[in-house]
Amino acid sequence: MPVFTMMVGIPGSGKSTLAERLAVEQEAVLVSTDRLRAELIGSAENRSRDRLVFARAAIDIQEALRYGLNVIYDATNLTVRDRARILRLLPPGTRKVCYYLKIPLEVALARNRRRERVVPTEVMEAMFRRLEEPTTAEGWDEIRIVEE
Repeated sequence: MPVFTMMVGIPGSGKSTLAERLAVEQEAVLVSTDRLRAELIGSAENRSRDRLVFARAAIDIQEALRYGLNVIYDATNLTVRDRARILRLLPPGTRKVCYYLKIPLEVALARNRRRERVVPTEVMEAMFRRLEEPTTAEGWDEIRIVEE
């Protein structure tokens, strides 16, 4: 049975670093919206074609799972609604694991300032306010909380 793992957290929480490590450890396909933006649009920062990016991510996830491959999905996935869009596409029998990177806003902001691609502070604050903690009621088989 393939395993689908979704990362949840604001920018600077460590999602991409953890996702890359898990992909290697689990020999999983890594589907990253930042990578897809860079591939499809030419810039990981360009959000103008996000409908295309998320559609492609959904296709890549479904295709890998259909072939029995494990998948790590790296995006912010902040709200129940964001996560449900992907969860409802998963084939029956897929094990669903959520990694929730629960870190203080101040820690994420400090990390963000050290990144090559800096997200504006007001955007980070707005994302932090929108963040909805994942629960098993969403359909997760397992939720792993990573705290700082």
